[in-house]
Amino acid sequence: MINRHRDTADERARRRMDSRFHVAISIASQSSRLTSAALQLEAELMTLWWGIPGHSGSESVLVDQHKAIVDAIRDRDADAAARAAEHHSRSEMEFLIEQHLRLTMRPEEGA
Repeated sequence: MINRHRDTADERARRRMDSRFHVAISIASQSSRLTSAALQLEAELMTLWWGIPGHSGSESVLVDQHKAIVDAIRDRDADAAARAAEHHSRSEMEFLIEQHLRLTMRPEEGA
């Protein structure tokens, strides 16, 4: 999945793969609560996430973050997986906050 994400040229397809990655990781956790929350969050953020072209970081960075999470899980390194997931989540949240402010603030407010 990670290589397909990296090699896909279509931005909408990459974003769908990104959403699928997050849902797949939550399913792999075998937590119905986490899976439900991931699905709800993806649905709520879809407009912000998919409706605005470009990410504050490059797609390559996001794919590398996904790879770090998968590698840590594969290595059964819970601490590394948690650190990688936290780093990735923080990057995505910063992007979403930037987009929300860009959409809701007037230019004179410093957006």
